[in-house]
Amino acid sequence: MHDWLIATPAWGERCVWLFVNQTLPAIRAAAARVSGNVRFLVHTDDPKRIKEELGSLPPHMVLPVPKGDSPHVKLGECHRKAIELTGNGECIAFINADMAPSVEVFEAAERRFAEGKRLIMMAATRTCDGVPPVGARSADLLRWTMQHRHPIISRCFWGADSGTTVPWAIYFQRDDDIVLRGFHLHPFAVMKDRGLSFQRKTIDADLPDQFTREEIHLVTDADEASFAEISEPWRTFKLLNGPITVESAAKWAKNAATPVHQWFFTHRIAICGKGEDIGDAAVCDDILRAL
Repeated sequence: MHDWLIATPAWGERCVWLFVNQTLPAIRAAAARVSGNVRFLVHTDDPKRIKEELGSLPPHMVLPVPKGDSPHVKLGECHRKAIELTGNGECIAFINADMAPSVEVFEAAERRFAEGKRLIMMAATRTCDGVPPVGARSADLLRWTMQHRHPIISRCFWGADSGTTVPWAIYFQRDDDIVLRGFHLHPFAVMKDRGLSFQRKTIDADLPDQFTREEIHLVTDADEASFAEISEPWRTFKLLNGPITVESAAKWAKNAATPVHQWFFTHRIAICGKGEDIGDAAVCDDILRAL
């Protein structure tokens, strides 16, 4: 049996609204499949609203937004507090206020924990102009993300006319098949069985370094579990004067991708279709060789 602490920072009018109206219903649908108990830790500037939505039981924790000179620093402090407040043997789920999960996420993580994994890494595709379906199966949610893909995701596709200068992930498409190769992915779930810490601003930077490769499970099957990240259309990165190239991707990754990020990039993540090689292997091998 696995008990869970779900850590969800939610401050500002937009994020509180998203959490209450879109993310929390999806989390509850997925948490219905948890084998043990579930409690929330929410850092917020609207505690009254959050407490009303969470209810009185089980013993949820609603805390003020930590201090910090940027949203990313504050987010990191929220996650450090979550690690501190999680009991030994308890599972932590890091789900931001704008991340709607598929119905299998906790069930899938528990299955991997039973196999000896201790960190579950996942991709979260940015979306806009739509409401993610609550209680959706993973493959259905992923198809929805492609139908409502954020402009910056369109710029992460190999071959796009104007590619992003921040290729945290590169999408490849052939007909109806879409696969993703990602450097900076999301540490969704952790089994706390040791002292955990991270030094950089956010957990995606170096929390994975606390685990061996054998302890990390990266979700690559479109049917296993997924997230839809809900974002404003204007939240984008600078664009290249042309498509993403091996050289431009390697230039960014040399400064931004650690060895474990590069290891993530070796995995093909199925978004739509069978998850077979659709030309991504050769490109990704060239990028890694350039590193």
